Amino acid sequence: MRRLSLLVPLFLCLVWACTETPDDDDSTAADCSDGVGVDNDGDTYRTCGLEELIDCDDNDATVHPDADETCGDGLDNDCNGTADDLDLDGDGFISDECFGQDCDDNDADSYPDRPESCDGADNDCDGTIDDGFDADDDGWTSCAGDCVNSDPYINPDAEELCDGIDNDCDCLDTPTDTNNDGTLCGAGDKDVDEAFDSDSDGYIDGDDPLCVDIYGPNADFAAWGDCNDDDASVFPGAHEDADDGVDNDCDTCEDECFDHDGDGYDNCDAGAPGDASCIDPAQAGGGDAFAADCLDSAEHIFAIIVYPGFTIEDNLMDGTPVTMTEICGDKLDNNCDGSIDEGYDKNCNPLE
Repeated sequence: MRRLSLLVPLFLCLVWACTETPDDDDSTAADCSDGVGVDNDGDTYRTCGLEELIDCDDNDATVHPDADETCGDGLDNDCNGTADDLDLDGDGFISDECFGQDCDDNDADSYPDRPESCDGADNDCDGTIDDGFDADDDGWTSCAGDCVNSDPYINPDAEELCDGIDNDCDCLDTPTDTNNDGTLCGAGDKDVDEAFDSDSDGYIDGDDPLCVDIYGPNADFAAWGDCNDDDASVFPGAHEDADDGVDNDCDTCEDECFDHDGDGYDNCDAGAPGDASCIDPAQAGGGDAFAADCLDSAEHIFAIIVYPGFTIEDNLMDGTPVTMTEICGDKLDNNCDGSIDEGYDKNCNPLE
């Protein structure tokens, strides 16, 4: 009996120890009576308090309401109730990195079944970019650079042909009308048929067999055809250099003469190269068979009264009419004979 009386108190002591100790620990770790709880993992989020600030795992500092969700760790990192639900762009679809269906979790406009847009992205996550926007099936969409989406031979990868068309879309990408003919990116415009402009003067080789039908001498766009594509100073409309033996302006004539002051006399002597070989209405005085104009200038205000054979009607002191070949006092050789004011005295009186 004595032994039994000693065992009973020992048994009761053990029972109390087993039941009271956990209560003491719980009150220390999860007691919210003070409204703030504890922060065991040091991540500044606590076990109690505002709902949006409550730490769902206070033993892991990488888990709290403001944490970024991490794929593959099996944890609810951001405490939203779901593990591995990575949705960086907030479009409601889980990233494919987390075995979801969002093919681009950095773009809120890309997710399964979204209507496809022509924007260079796989909006509907079917594995194809801009599907439905390549009308000519050349592998290029209009938003990706196809300037003519109805012709499979016109796109940024196409070969440039000598056809007056911007085959490779380097002009039509930003349409221009550099030759001011009213047509955007047509024959003669910058970046059209540029592969056939060897001297880079902006004019296409009109002698090239591939270009002659477009830019040749008798073609519709001959004004943009270069007669010498190895010389950047030779092209339609270039300044004609006299006596160089070159058709500088591509009008089929070499060293043709010009009448800059419009007095009917050009700047070449009779029989000079170009003077009789190129009678062009645009070249006033061409082929006039006269001696060269000794003052042929568009800038000189009196150049129009200086030319070979100049004459003027005058009267002598007694009223007798006379034809003179100089205008006295203008200090010009009006008739281009090498003398000034011949036929007048020092007082500009006509000599008899």
